Parts: sequence; C-alpha cells; structure tokens
Amino acid sequence: MAFPIPHVYKTPLERTYDSNGLASLVLQLVGLFTCLVLPLIIAFATGDLWVKEFSVTRNPKVMYTNKAVVSVFANDTSQPPLVWTSLRSGERLLGDLYSPAFSEFYSEDLNSDDAADVLWFDLAFVLPPGFSPTHVESVFLLRWDFEEIIRVSMETALSCSVSFPSPVRDIHVQGDLGWEQREPLVNNPYTRYDRAYARSLFDDGLVSAPQDLEVSRVRELYSDRNESTPFRVNSVKSSPRLERSDELEFSIKARIPPARILYKPDVLSVLKFGLIQYFVLAYLLTQLWGCISGGIVSLGLVNTVTRCPELDHMQRHLWKARVSY
Repeated sequence: MAFPIPHVYKTPLERTYDSNGLASLVLQLVGLFTCLVLPLIIAFATGDLWVKEFSVTRNPKVMYTNKAVVSVFANDTSQPPLVWTSLRSGERLLGDLYSPAFSEFYSEDLNSDDAADVLWFDLAFVLPPGFSPTHVESVFLLRWDFEEIIRVSMETALSCSVSFPSPVRDIHVQGDLGWEQREPLVNNPYTRYDRAYARSLFDDGLVSAPQDLEVSRVRELYSDRNESTPFRVNSVKSSPRLERSDELEFSIKARIPPARILYKPDVLSVLKFGLIQYFVLAYLLTQLWGCISGGIVSLGLVNTVTRCPELDHMQRHLWKARVSY
C-alpha cells in the first residue's frame, strides 16, 4: 500500500498576457498611468500632500513670577494714578505715585496634571481721601512653558484693563489666557524657543525710571512679539463705590486653556507624510486596475499573447536534455 507523499510547497502556474497590437499597448500605458501618476494627482487634489504647517495642542505650564504692576486711575484726570508694583525698587522709583496694596496669588490644578489650570490674583488698595477709582490697568508677568514635539519657554504677560462710567469699590474679572503667534515656529534641532523671550523686562538694570513701569508700555512690549498670550476677558463684575468707602478690591481669575501651536515640520517629516499617502493610494489603485485589466483581457476586448513562463522554462530544460542525450 502506497502512502501519499505530503506536499512541502506548491506554486500555481502563472499565465501572462503580453501586448499584441495597439489596443493592448494603450491598455498597458493606461495601467502605468493609473498605478504611478494617478495616485500623485489624487493626493495633490485632495490636499495635504505637501504639508507646510503642523499643529500640536497641549496644556502649557504657567507660573507667576512675582512681578506685577497695577495702576488705578480716578475719574478726575487731574489726580495722579495710584501705582503698585511687586518690584523691590518700585517704591523708590515711583516716589509719591507708589501706593501700597495687599496682594495674594494662588493657582488651582483641576485635573492633577502638575500644571495650573486657573490663576487667581487678588489685590486690595487703601484709597486716599477724595480718590474715586474708575479705571484699572494691570500686568502680571508669567513663566509660560510648552513641551510637546516643539519646546517653547518664555516669560509672558497677563494684561488686563477695565473702565467704568462711575466710581467702584470692587472689581472682579474673569477670562482666558490665550495663545497667539504671527508666524509658525520651525521644528528643527538648530532652532530653539527657550532663549529669545526668556529674559524679563523687569530684570535688574532694565528698570531705571518710572516710565519703565508704565502698564501700557509693558503690555505693548510683550504683545509686539511673534508669540504672545493675550488675556480675553469673559466677564467683569463690580459694585458702586460708597461714600465712606476707602478701599478698592481688584481680583482676576484667569483660566488656562490648551494652547494650539503651529509649526513648520522638517523635510523628512513632510516627505514621510506625503509618501505614506502616495503609496496607500498607489496600492489601492494597483489592485483595482488589476481587476479591471483582468476583466478586459478575459473578455477578449484587446488582442494579447498568452504565455506561461513555468511551462516555457520546463520545455527549455527538456529540449536541452534531449539534445545532450
């Protein structure tokens, strides 16, 4: 009794259909166009083939640097403003304009990610007799850090300005600390964004006159940059000033939403993204064209010459064997 011999490996016989005439040649050229050129056209037409900008979104880490200036203006423009600053040299530079204030700062981490989600600034001023506040300008310097694909570390400013038609005794502002950039950043190992804006305008040697502590000047210098953090006010609440009231309470609640940073990728990232699109489309169109061309040839719509390379190879070996024998 003979036992069946197990198969170790097998391959099917392959038949090829070679061009035989103008129609089959045109079919072959159409196939090359479909598999090689058409994927590039589709990828380019649908967009994002050559990506010029990428974006990344993440919650930044923001910390208060204990540097701030707050100016309170009266409804009587002839009265000089009251100016408070946390700088040690501020009282000496401002002279009679300096007004002491009780200040308090704290932050909240709502999602336990070691980054502040809300910043609170509370100040209380003791007003001189006859001073009726109607306008407040403030700027608080912050440390702003972002690290996700691209690293940004800088000192920025939270600036807020509010006005009222009549005197007030307390002001409560709520808003979001946003992110703006004029031009996308460049993502390459030779460009860094942790040095250009790292130095503070309130560092030693940079504040030598009362004009250096003007809120409008500081706000303009921090906003006139490629990267800035504008404070978008959502709500302002206040209470009218009483006749015997000699205090002004000023508070800011700043929420820190995720920042979306635009950046230009390096050449390798752009090529990788484009090639993935191209080869995926090329593979799908190649499979589709194989089905279409197989149906055209099977129906005999074009003239072709059928060949079987394996049988031709076997016949050549048999012919050589017969000749040698």
